[in-house]
Amino acid sequence: MENLSKAYGDNRLYSNLSFSLYEKERLGLLGKNGTGKSTLAKILIKYEEPTAGKIYLYGKPAQDYSKEAWSKKVQYIGQYTRNTLDPTKTIETCLKEPLNNFKIANKQEQNQIIQGYLEKLNLDSSILKKRPLELSGGQYQRICIALALLPKPSLIICDEMTASLDKISEIAILKFFREEVDKALIVISHDPYVVNYLCHNTLRLEDFK
Repeated sequence: MENLSKAYGDNRLYSNLSFSLYEKERLGLLGKNGTGKSTLAKILIKYEEPTAGKIYLYGKPAQDYSKEAWSKKVQYIGQYTRNTLDPTKTIETCLKEPLNNFKIANKQEQNQIIQGYLEKLNLDSSILKKRPLELSGGQYQRICIALALLPKPSLIICDEMTASLDKISEIAILKFFREEVDKALIVISHDPYVVNYLCHNTLRLEDFK
């Protein structure tokens, strides 16, 4: 990211925000409420445009990637809500969607891949037949994490991903990311504990006001 700025009229969120991220590196972006954390996440996943500045992936400008190509390489995990998963579909259908969309593996291999992630996330295979409304908050968020990992992205944007969970679920998810996930991460949070636990380096958004 190079000299990125974002403003809404006279309201400047940040300016000249720059950083580089290497493979498997983890960067924490700390910010209080109102500092533009979620806006930055939207910019990083190409849901919103910056006011100025450039974003590159493997030396290639973000605008040169198609939406599909970018979403395969850059995945997003947001704060826990009940709005992420389609409530009419089973968990199995939800998990197979990114594999089918990105043409990853055949049917038998897809089942093996999904089972592997369920085991890593400490989820029983019986969850596949359930629907999102039948899951606990911790189960629901772990399925969202599996969805982000299934396309095998280069970078995962974690935007307050444990903020609305109970403490037991939060600790389990943070431990999973620290021990099992070997991807580059940008961890956006208001909580210094979360970024210090997961990240190699930290930036404060307030420093780029």
